[in-house]
Amino acid sequence: MNKTELIQQAAVKLGLPLQEVRYCLDTFLGVIGAELKKGGEVTITDFGRFYTRKMPQRIVKLPNGRSSVVLERETVKFKAFQNIRLYNVKY
Repeated sequence: MNKTELIQQAAVKLGLPLQEVRYCLDTFLGVIGAELKKGGEVTITDFGRFYTRKMPQRIVKLPNGRSSVVLERETVKFKAFQNIRLYNVKY
């Protein structure tokens, strides 16, 4: 499922226009992104945790046999909770 399909299914279940659901989802994802940029983490109860992790500089081998340096960077990680609660919401 991609973002468009998610928005369409949520709009149908909620009985809301696509534009409103898209706005809510974009706002939700924007809040998560802003918190991760600050170095924080976002925990959604019964679902999982988004956090950042610093990846150290490393040397990788390329297919042509040469080596290249990958610089240190931060990446976003997601850890799903072991007992993800599957919400069966009835509308």
